[in-house]
Amino acid sequence: MVQALLKVKLTTSTSFRAIAKISVIIALYLRIGTKSPKHTTVLLWVKKIGVYQLIKPKEKATDWILLLDESISIGQEKLLLIMGIRQSKINFNRPLRYQDLTPLRSISRTKWKAEDISTLISEIKGEIGEIIYIVSDCGANIKAAARIQNITHIPDLSHWMAHILKEIYEGDCEFTEYTKQLAQMRFRLCCTKIAHIIPPKQRTDSRFMNISVLSQWGIIALNILRNNEKNEQTEEMKMIEQELSWIFPYKTFIKELKRIMNVCNKILKILKHKGLSNETIELCKKKLSFCKKGKQKKFKDKVEEYFDMVMSRANIKPILITDDIIESSFGKYKNYLSKNLMLGITDLALCIPAFTFKLENQAEIKTALELIDVKTVKEWSKKNIGRTLLTKRKEIFKT
Repeated sequence: MVQALLKVKLTTSTSFRAIAKISVIIALYLRIGTKSPKHTTVLLWVKKIGVYQLIKPKEKATDWILLLDESISIGQEKLLLIMGIRQSKINFNRPLRYQDLTPLRSISRTKWKAEDISTLISEIKGEIGEIIYIVSDCGANIKAAARIQNITHIPDLSHWMAHILKEIYEGDCEFTEYTKQLAQMRFRLCCTKIAHIIPPKQRTDSRFMNISVLSQWGIIALNILRNNEKNEQTEEMKMIEQELSWIFPYKTFIKELKRIMNVCNKILKILKHKGLSNETIELCKKKLSFCKKGKQKKFKDKVEEYFDMVMSRANIKPILITDDIIESSFGKYKNYLSKNLMLGITDLALCIPAFTFKLENQAEIKTALELIDVKTVKEWSKKNIGRTLLTKRKEIFKT
């Protein structure tokens, strides 16, 4: 029962209270006489598994890779997450999974300086052995920490692609006007009967990491206008045509953006699955060969510069160039907090290292739950999380 409930919780988005109810249903269906666990019990199991994953001994080797990232929650607290994986154990035929990773640190602080991160990396070296490179976004503090430790830094592919697209489009007048028109259209039509055609909202932060949705919507809008000419027009379709008519002058721009994003997504798929090597670079260059002029040529040149830079930094190939798995774990963690964001960063962050636990090993589940007691969880929380936003809130609003 424990193994099944943990598997449901850690591999789905089911809430802790729902897990408790599921256990009751299973007990009734299977006619099990044991008492079903409460949601707080399941929560404690997850925290124990998380602490166990962080403190259990790690194997020493000479081919460790670190994946680092920090997440911002409500308030000033930032959760720094450090995961590790051995180069020899990476399956370059598929993207990374949580169970491929070894959690090394999960610590909350108001500010992470390069020296602080460097100190943690130094501690980790003593535990796991040699670190051949670090994969992360281009955060200045993480890059500086890598320099202090004399460890190669590999910039994450997704963030670097966004950086390339930013260089191409940030100062482009056509792109600026196009996105401005989209924003005005969202505002103008949000409460009308044709609100279903409004374009998607672009994120304020990291806006160049999701501009593909803008080109996709533009292509769809152009297709609607083209098909509308062939069909009998209703009053609603006349309104739609009128609202979309502004897009015609941007037809060439939208198609060029769409082609760039298609190539970009194909490259991302190849390299996130197979890593960066001479073989994968050749595959990517075939995709880039169609980018011959204008912004497409600039995109091609920038991507090839990235290939040359990364290939010169690491001797062991293929090179892991994505920290998407870290971003994904933060996303799952935030989903746990989605119903009460005022919790901020708490010891529930232990769910992230718990994601990496191999749930097929029933004996290790038993070991983890027996070895880690409530006191150990509280001590870990006090040391690595400190006074939470919720604790401060309770103190200030107490009556």
